[in-house]
Amino acid sequence: MVALGAGKKEVHKELYKDPKAPVKERIEDLLSRMTLEEKVGQMNQFVGVEHIKANSAVLTEDDLKNNTAQAFYPGITHETVVGWTREGLVGSFLHVLTIEEANMLQREAMKSRLAIPILFGIDAIHGNANAPDNTVYPTNIGLASSFDRAMAYRIARQTAAEMRAMGMHWTFNPNVDVARDPRWGRVGETFGEDPYLVTELGSESVRGYQGTMSGPNDVLACVKHFVGGSQPVNGTNGSPTDVSERTLREVFFPPYERLVKEGVGSIMMSHNEVGGIPAHENEWLMESVARGEWGFGGFVVSDWMDIEHLWDVHRTAPSLKEAFYQSIVAGMDMHMHGVKWNELVCELVREGRITEERIDQSVRRILEVKFRLGLFESPYADEKKTMTIRLSAEHRATALEAARNGIVLLKNDGLLPLDAAKLHRVMVTGINADDENILGDWSASQRPENVTTILEGLRQVAPGVEFDFVDQGWNPVSMSPEAVERAAATAREVDLNIVVAGEYMMRHRWTQRTGGEDTDRSDIELVGLQNELIERVAASGKPTVLVLVNGRQLGVEWAAEHLPAIIEAWEPGMYGGQAVAEILFGVVNPSAKLPVTIPRSVGQLQMVYNHKPSQYFHPYAAGKPSTPLWAFGHGLSYTTFEYSNLAIDRTEIAPDGTVKVSVTVRNTGSREGTEIVQLYIRDLYSSVTRPVKELKDFARVTLKAGESQQISFTVTANKLAFLDKNLRTVVEPGEFEVMVGPSSEETRLLRKKFSVMPRAGIIATLERMAKEGKVMFGHQDDTAYGHSWNGLGGDIEGSDTRAVCGDYPAVMGWDIGSLELGIAHQLDSIPATLLRRLIIEHAQRGGINTISWHSTNPATGGSAWDTSGGNVVRTILPGGANHAKFRQQLSRVADFLESLKTPDEHPIEIIFRPWHEHTGGWFWWGDGLRTDQEYIQLWRQTADYLRVDRGLTNLIFAYSPNLGADRAKYLATWPGGEWVDLLGFDIYPRSADDLSTPLALLKQLGHELSKPTALTETGVEGVPDPRWWTQTLWPAVKDSGVSYVLVWRNAWNRPEHHYGPYPGHPSEADFKEFYRLPQTVFSKNL
Repeated sequence: MVALGAGKKEVHKELYKDPKAPVKERIEDLLSRMTLEEKVGQMNQFVGVEHIKANSAVLTEDDLKNNTAQAFYPGITHETVVGWTREGLVGSFLHVLTIEEANMLQREAMKSRLAIPILFGIDAIHGNANAPDNTVYPTNIGLASSFDRAMAYRIARQTAAEMRAMGMHWTFNPNVDVARDPRWGRVGETFGEDPYLVTELGSESVRGYQGTMSGPNDVLACVKHFVGGSQPVNGTNGSPTDVSERTLREVFFPPYERLVKEGVGSIMMSHNEVGGIPAHENEWLMESVARGEWGFGGFVVSDWMDIEHLWDVHRTAPSLKEAFYQSIVAGMDMHMHGVKWNELVCELVREGRITEERIDQSVRRILEVKFRLGLFESPYADEKKTMTIRLSAEHRATALEAARNGIVLLKNDGLLPLDAAKLHRVMVTGINADDENILGDWSASQRPENVTTILEGLRQVAPGVEFDFVDQGWNPVSMSPEAVERAAATAREVDLNIVVAGEYMMRHRWTQRTGGEDTDRSDIELVGLQNELIERVAASGKPTVLVLVNGRQLGVEWAAEHLPAIIEAWEPGMYGGQAVAEILFGVVNPSAKLPVTIPRSVGQLQMVYNHKPSQYFHPYAAGKPSTPLWAFGHGLSYTTFEYSNLAIDRTEIAPDGTVKVSVTVRNTGSREGTEIVQLYIRDLYSSVTRPVKELKDFARVTLKAGESQQISFTVTANKLAFLDKNLRTVVEPGEFEVMVGPSSEETRLLRKKFSVMPRAGIIATLERMAKEGKVMFGHQDDTAYGHSWNGLGGDIEGSDTRAVCGDYPAVMGWDIGSLELGIAHQLDSIPATLLRRLIIEHAQRGGINTISWHSTNPATGGSAWDTSGGNVVRTILPGGANHAKFRQQLSRVADFLESLKTPDEHPIEIIFRPWHEHTGGWFWWGDGLRTDQEYIQLWRQTADYLRVDRGLTNLIFAYSPNLGADRAKYLATWPGGEWVDLLGFDIYPRSADDLSTPLALLKQLGHELSKPTALTETGVEGVPDPRWWTQTLWPAVKDSGVSYVLVWRNAWNRPEHHYGPYPGHPSEADFKEFYRLPQTVFSKNL
């Protein structure tokens, strides 16, 4: 590595150091000053120097290839890395475990030519537990057992504060892998097996970590591992994932998709291959899906030396240099971690294989995070204040509460809660009875005073009971028969026995662990002599309680059949011992539910609750039953709950409709308790196979003894949607079953059925067009006036379209601007009476009408193009100076829309386009004249007034910005699916390419949002190309999925304003050819 500090011409004004300058300008200024070596250095990460020092002396080069956090750098020392930092050639560090080291490295970075701060990342999975003296919360699997969205947010927020207090900026969390195989050692890092639960808790975690990404307690979140590594073919971490695209999109993609769309700042790729392509060189995942489909704007980071593994494991790259090349061109932004990156990537750029512009893309993304987090202004952590934040009383209290809420009571035959007054001696034994292993994976050893073991917790909670501890050691593999015998003998002499079994996860004993990262199993049994211990203790005849401490499901089948009480504590964190003891003795009433299915044995795998109908069509022969030990959602309480009065507010809905579900839950026991109410959906019959049930909502409710409460849920269209045979997101007509109860167990669920009805009217037509690959032609004002005639007085009737091809457009466009003022004509002088008649006539011939609204400016009285009134939108929202005036104008619009009825008084359906082309700045509601949120409020206010207040059921709301393929801008003002029925674009192109790119985006968004799409306004003024219809328009729209294309008007009084066909026009013959295409639809075809 060589720093070429003189490689760029210095510019005197260092804009990037100005905190008041816009972030984008600061990035470009800094980028312009950086050498290639400095840029590539920003893309590289190293482990902390103390970690290097601790491991370089003891590990071999072979250890580097073991995908663990114990690697070292052969051939260099920690001083080499410090030197590179001082030269500005290191962008990030991970595994820095003290504030002193973080500040030291930051000081070295500040000595570099451009003083670009270091971004420190760490695996803060359940608190910043990898470093000492931080709050250790339960691991994610325990958090998931609480089904507590608010707790996920709170833990993430507190973790972020403790991270920043010791100089950390980036957590490699949340892990949103959907866990489908308990042999895999990393189940404990996840939120379980259900995509919906994983997504909900992942979303709250990201929100808690990132905040606004500008506050002093905000950190960058990282969703991982993208994708599919939680269903490895043989249960081992990093082995291939062999799943279909359907499974990827329905099971594994949903958490990533939502979190990306909500703004998560980084993605970590997975160790595994998907479909034969390792994730770290998978351009489809990184570019096509994450950036292309979902609009990901952050940066992608590799997992631990996984780019190297393209060469030395997957063997898809013949050299390390080729591995770096393949990963970067596929979309990788940051390398974790190693010494050869800078040298080889710079070579690739100088050889022309990778452009410097591609490097700049990645560096921009990384620098943006550093600027947004304020690292240029505040690179250091305050060593004097750090412990006032870390391990605070508030954070400790949260850790205890989270532990209490995440411990699952699996079985209780009346033994629990224990009554301390009736117990004299209790034996406690097992590998996890008195060990810090309750902290869980991804935790360093903590000070003893900051950890309450289970034995300690028991003695604190029940000081009057004598607890006899029989030590089994911490390692299940090395348990001795003698210790088991001592426990069996003691068990006969006491009143009750507590066996604390499970797995060992602490990372400082890496090679001796039986659970956690890279600790995968070929079975799901208890390791060592633990089963023998349980059986020998139970044989005493004294009541025996089993407490499990582990990060994945364990098949404790014998215990489930023979013991009276079993508790799943998972990895409960620093106060897990207290929480377990409080639950055993009834100080706390357990409330947690399983976020996974617990199988009986490894032979049942894969076993998940949301399986396909045929999975258990044939039972196992001469073996174990097909049922699990415990079902997803199972968990007991010391009180009982009764479910009744399940109700739905309707039995039939449209495909974009909603169903409100309510159920009464009553505490029928004798003490207060918290119940987790679960709502499941099943699509009873569908075009592709669907799961037997899927979790679609849940709620925590606390009830006093005898108290009841009605719990309400709303089932929205997205909760009914799935991918059809063509992998399109659809809500199919048919019968659905909604199920509500305390778990996923069939016998415990109340049920109601409702039907999604086939589309009727315009929406049905739009969807049919898209499905059949057809496109309806539309023309604005086609029967009101034309290129050389007008019927504004009602005495001339014609149609330029019909004059050319003999048929009317299928879709007719109109405008109602000016009608809101109460005058008798709209802005193009079409009388309201004529406009109404033309709309009715077109509806009667089977055509579709769409209405745009160029509303006059309520503040100035000027036209829609009058932008002189400043932020007019703000003034017409509730509380604004012009709100009452606007409501009056909206009322007049409603009057006209309400008057559009057939002769037999049936309302005519209208595609209504208010506030269109809002991403430009030429209308008073346009971009730069109001905030995005204000636009959303304006849209919703309009839709709610017309639909709810005025009861207009004939309106189909079309959302139609006017930009190119800019996904972020399209969605920035998205009002929400409840307020929009149709997605559109207003685009006036010169070439097919001008249309193709935005229409590709529109097609993608239509699939994602389950909405039909249309090219809501288009055309070229004067149609100068005689082959425009078949050579420009048709190639762009034919496979775009749009249901119609609306070409703008032919203005009789503006010869240059002709967009449609008319007799004698040079494109007349081409339009006739366009008309004859079998896929184009005009009025007669309808």
